[in-house]
Amino acid sequence: MVAGPYATMWLADLGAAVIKVEPPEGDTTRQAGGPLTRTWPAFLTPGRGKRSVRLDARTEAGRQAVLQLCRGLTCSCTTCGPPPSSGSAWATTPSVQ
Repeated sequence: MVAGPYATMWLADLGAAVIKVEPPEGDTTRQAGGPLTRTWPAFLTPGRGKRSVRLDARTEAGRQAVLQLCRGLTCSCTTCGPPPSSGSAWATTPSVQ
């Protein structure tokens, strides 16, 4: 569950530009914090050094945003998501490079 976040944290630590794509409601671990911090420490550590963007890849605008982010992409990392269906923005990312 945390392999992707930690792998991308290390890439960011080494100077890579890492963009974390979150669903419109945000990352669920972001909201798992206590009453004082509001953000769970397990989100803060692997989330460091990354830029985040919220978008809905199920919509046409969201798919276009994903494709735009993927242009010039060196690599991508997915954590705990279902395999992309054909026609989804994630399934077409290798073809936009």
